Amino acid sequence: MVQATVSPALGNAAVGLLAELTGARAAVVMGGLFCVAATLVVAAAFPALRHARLTVPSESSKPAEASEPSESSCEAPANAADDAGHADAESPVKGPAR
Repeated sequence: MVQATVSPALGNAAVGLLAELTGARAAVVMGGLFCVAATLVVAAAFPALRHARLTVPSESSKPAEASEPSESSCEAPANAADDAGHADAESPVKGPAR
């Protein structure tokens, strides 16, 4: 979680500093070149990524238990909470705190 919140701020600070030192146009060009260079480094380090394909599994490769659910599997268990969110006394599922 910290990486997701700190990384953009660090990137903005680095680009701001670079733009201050070299100018906005040069910072944009260098940033683009850095992205291309980083892509080439990752492609060289992980050659399997160059050959990876995103495909949808065919019907024959799906497991047998992944077939269409039966109507009975869609029914709620007998001890499930009712529509108002209240649970039965025996149910381990509790409704919302009131």
